[in-house]
Amino acid sequence: MLHSLSKIPNDDLLQKCLNIMALQEKSALLLYQDAVYLAIAGAKYNNQLNALAEKLVIYVIEEDLLARGLKNKLINNINIINYSQFVELVIQHDKTISW
Repeated sequence: MLHSLSKIPNDDLLQKCLNIMALQEKSALLLYQDAVYLAIAGAKYNNQLNALAEKLVIYVIEEDLLARGLKNKLINNINIINYSQFVELVIQHDKTISW
């Protein structure tokens, strides 16, 4: 399953989202648009994302990082992809959940 976030939800929803993803295997998380801020070193949810990265693959869109000047500020274990690869990612997963 592919989970996607385009913006930073409120703390309760984000925590629920992260908890659900932590229970799933063979899932992926895509951060794009303003949600890329979640993968920046020093962000509030770095510990949870690092723990998730041990169970599933986390992706961010390069164009969104560049637009915000964040490309060199990511935490470890984050995969940078472009929008063409995003399309491939959606095709690879049987279900997609947008939070």
